[in-house]
Amino acid sequence: MTTRRTVIKSASAAIVYRLVGSSPALKAAGPNDQIGFGFIGSGIRGTYLLEEFMKIPGVRALIVADLYDGYLEKAKEQTNGAIRTTKRYEEVLEHPEVDAVVIATPDHWHHRMVLDALRAGKHVYIEKPLTWSIEEGIDLIEATRQSGKLVQVGSQHKTTALTAKARELIQ
Repeated sequence: MTTRRTVIKSASAAIVYRLVGSSPALKAAGPNDQIGFGFIGSGIRGTYLLEEFMKIPGVRALIVADLYDGYLEKAKEQTNGAIRTTKRYEEVLEHPEVDAVVIATPDHWHHRMVLDALRAGKHVYIEKPLTWSIEEGIDLIEATRQSGKLVQVGSQHKTTALTAKARELIQ
């Protein structure tokens, strides 16, 4: 039986695999090297994503940004104090060892943060919705193409049994 947790783990593993397989800089790395991830937003969803990404072999959670001290403290607890914390998301993008960022912030920040991440040369995993408008979507498509980086939008519910049944009933 496919569970939501299994799908999310598979999607996360696919993102990591895709990053390793598509980036020349990462291909040049040795088999023992890891992919550095930064996290922007560590509320309920961000905390969950940090936990799941840390389970993937080859992933290093390096830095997390959030405005709320309680969430930053939680991230420290999750990583046994190993993760750096900041209130400025720009510090995540400036971190030289961060190859990709996970963005789990309120929706109205998505467009700007994805653009900033791409401009900083980072791959992006972004929670849905990607944007609030068609114009923002077109803007991000162009920015992604120009950057040569990958952008993955989380859409885990599309693969659940409940969603499949709803689709079947509608059709």
